Amino acid sequence: MERMNFIMFCLGAGSLFVGMLIYPTLQKIGDWLKKLGKTEVIINTSQSQIDDLQTQVDNLAEVLAIRDKNRKYNTRKEVREYLAELRDDK
Repeated sequence: MERMNFIMFCLGAGSLFVGMLIYPTLQKIGDWLKKLGKTEVIINTSQSQIDDLQTQVDNLAEVLAIRDKNRKYNTRKEVREYLAELRDDK
């Protein structure tokens, strides 16, 4: 019985020693994996934000193009009306 207790004690002490040696390495690997997972989330989030901003820029460019086209059209219309007025006054 004493021999069995001694063997169990040695196995426990040996596994404790091995665990103490391996723990820092396992902790670094775990931290690296966590960082890797967060990096993918950040990249996906950033990409979706970039897509949203690109959509906003496209919409704004379309609105400004339409506004510029309408401004030119209205200016030409006013000039035509003014010229027609001048012709009618003569």
